[in-house]
Amino acid sequence: MDLADQRMDRLEGQLRVTANLVRKGIDMVLEMRKSQAEMKKSQRELDYKFNALMDSQLRTEVSLRKMDEAILKSDEKFNRLLEILRRKNGNGHR
Repeated sequence: MDLADQRMDRLEGQLRVTANLVRKGIDMVLEMRKSQAEMKKSQRELDYKFNALMDSQLRTEVSLRKMDEAILKSDEKFNRLLEILRRKNGNGHR
């Protein structure tokens, strides 16, 4: 075998290795794209759930504020009733 054939064999070997690397690289890129698509879908689902949770929290806070206001009004009415009852004497005398 002469020198040119040896060089050609070595070059063909290098081309095969390079072709295999390119194939593996393409497979890796395709797998990464698939993984990214799955991550995007998962992120959209997470965003939806997070937004629903935020909305629920805001509604809960509004509800709690209304309940606090109602409790304050109730306490005020109860205190007024107590004052009225304290001023009254059971038998009409002071």
